Amino acid sequence: MWALARRTGLFVVSYVPLAVMFAMLRWPRGWSASQLLKAGVLMVVFAALLLFLPALIAVTGQTARWVVRGAGALAVGVAVLGILSGWLAPMALDAPRHKSTGLVAGIALLFAALGVLIVGLLLYNARRVGEVEWTISDTREQGAAVAGYLASYLLPLLAIQPGGWRVAAAYGIYLAILYIVYVNSDSLVLINPTLYCFGYRIYEAETIVSTTPQPAKQRVFLLTKRRLSPNDKVNVLPLGGDNHLAS
Repeated sequence: MWALARRTGLFVVSYVPLAVMFAMLRWPRGWSASQLLKAGVLMVVFAALLLFLPALIAVTGQTARWVVRGAGALAVGVAVLGILSGWLAPMALDAPRHKSTGLVAGIALLFAALGVLIVGLLLYNARRVGEVEWTISDTREQGAAVAGYLASYLLPLLAIQPGGWRVAAAYGIYLAILYIVYVNSDSLVLINPTLYCFGYRIYEAETIVSTTPQPAKQRVFLLTKRRLSPNDKVNVLPLGGDNHLAS
C-alpha cells in the first residue's frame, strides 16, 4: 500500500511543470492581483491539507510530528478564513461579467503545489532509513529517457477549445491512462522532469547486492545530485523497488 502511495506521489511530482504551464494557459482575466494571490494561497493551503495525513505518518520524532500538527492547524485556520472571506471568488464557474473563471488554473496550481510538497516529504522519508554503501558500475544517465517522457506533456497543451464536459472527460481519460502506466512500470518511477528542476540526475547502474546465500548483481535506478562514474562508491537510501536516493 505504501509503495503504491509513493508511486502515486511521484506521478504527481512528474507533472508539476505541466500543471504550471496549464495554469498559465488558463489564467483568469479581470481579477485584481490581490484576489488572485489570495486564491493561490488557498490552493497551496488545500494542497498542504491533502498531504497532512501522509506527512503525519511519514515523519518520525516528537518534534517533527508537532511541526506537522502545527502546520496542519495553521492550514485549517487559513482555509476557513479564506473560504469565509470569499478568497475563492475567482474560482467560481459563473464568473461576473468581463471576468473569466479561474477554476482550471486553480486546480492546476493545487496540483503543482501538492507535487512540490510531495518532493520534500519523499526525500525526508527516504532519510529515515540507514544508509548502505554500494560500489556501482555500468552507469547510464537517463536524461534521454526524461526528454522522451516530456512528449506526454504535448497533448494537454494542444489548442483545444476550453469548456464542455467532453474536454474534461478527455483530459481525465488521458491522465488516468498515464497514471496506470506510470505506477505499474518500474523504469518510469524516477523518469521525472520535476526532479531535474530540483538539481537531481537519474542514473541506471549495476551494483552487487548482498543476498543469501550469495551476493548477486542487480540493476538499479539512482536519484542523485552527483555526476556518477563507474566504480564510484555511493551511500544509498531506498525510494521503493529498485529506486534509490544516492549521495
